[in-house]
Amino acid sequence: RAAALGDRRSEIASLGQPAERPYVVVVFAEYGSLFWVHALQDRLLRLVAEVLPSDCFLVCKLHPAGEHERDLCEKVLGSLLPSDAFAVIGERQHTTPDLLAACHVAVAVERCMALTDAIFMRRPAVGIRFPEIPPGSNDLKHPARGPEFWKCCRVVRDKTEMRDALISLTRNATARAALLKSHKRYIEQFYLASDGRASHRVADLIEHLGEGKDAESFVPTIGTSLLVE
Repeated sequence: RAAALGDRRSEIASLGQPAERPYVVVVFAEYGSLFWVHALQDRLLRLVAEVLPSDCFLVCKLHPAGEHERDLCEKVLGSLLPSDAFAVIGERQHTTPDLLAACHVAVAVERCMALTDAIFMRRPAVGIRFPEIPPGSNDLKHPARGPEFWKCCRVVRDKTEMRDALISLTRNATARAALLKSHKRYIEQFYLASDGRASHRVADLIEHLGEGKDAESFVPTIGTSLLVE
């Protein structure tokens, strides 16, 4: 689906996006029951909303298990933006791939795995680096967060950097291309065998390990190895 989409964007009429806000920015909300996660949610949304250009439409995508965060997100964004400048969307309304296909830029706290989805779908990704989240956290140690990932994701730390990222990546084709120039290499490294046969390979691997063999010696009968050389 991502390959077929290319650099084109799809439209979602039900978002209620006004004509004077042609650029779509998707921000992925945080999820969790801890107090500090709620505080992080507030900071995340405020950081984006307070510098949102007047010609941008903000879509806040709730976590698939975070529908209970809707009221909080709507309250924060409603206090900073006109009602026709944003929409809070749950999984039952539109999925992450749907929204990525329709957006110009994807924004999230840098640990959010939705940023890898954005890169996969050739959308500029902006990761917010908050000091509360240590660089060595498990989310940031995921194999998908190798060197090629950080070449495709712009990291911002404050309002000035966020506004610059939103302005340049929504309307500057050169800036978008520069951020996505490592897209192909990233796909090759992380999605080495995205051919629809992953379940077959997993079953083969289970049988391989069940026979007492080492994972390093596994060679799939369909597709290529998932191990990065």
